Parts: sequence; C-alpha cells; structure tokens
Amino acid sequence: WALVKDREVAKKMTKFIELNTIGVSKDSQLRAAKVLKTVSDSCEEEKSENGEESFFKYSYRMMEQRWKLLREAVDSGDLFSLPKFSSAFCTFLNQESETQPGK
Repeated sequence: WALVKDREVAKKMTKFIELNTIGVSKDSQLRAAKVLKTVSDSCEEEKSENGEESFFKYSYRMMEQRWKLLREAVDSGDLFSLPKFSSAFCTFLNQESETQPGK
C-alpha cells in the first residue's frame, strides 16, 4: 500500500500490481486483504475489544524479548559480540526505546 502524489507513478504502480497478481486466486487476494485490514484496525485502539494489544505493539514486545535473550547469550561467551546501540524516540509507538536491529 502506498500514497503517491504523482498520478503517472500511481498508474504505473497499479499496472505493476495488476500484472504481478495474475494467477493469484481471488480467494487468496481476499484473505490477504482481510489480514491487512485486521492488522490495520488493531493499530486504531490501545487495546481491542477482546483485550489484545495491537499487532505492532505485540511484535515490538516479542522482538524486544528476543533481542534481550540474544544479547544475554552473546554476553555469556567470548566468541561473539554485538554492538551497543543508543536509544531513540519512536514516533510510531510514542516512546523512547533501544534500537534493536531485528525490528
């Protein structure tokens, strides 16, 4: 998905998508659209009706945990090292966070 100011670029992008989806079943396209809508809708609210956090917050939290485990494993030995990254403000999540390459 993209927002483009130039009408000609938008037409070329549309044609590209059209040509690259030849052979992809309508059912698959509809399922993909529903998944994208669900992900998009999850970002609209802090918590969904059933109390689940948004896709992106959940993904951020999971990647943060995995990066922490990786760093602990690397720090426990002498064979490998990982660079130290400074923290920065994430405008999407509106919070200060450590930079983690896996995100």
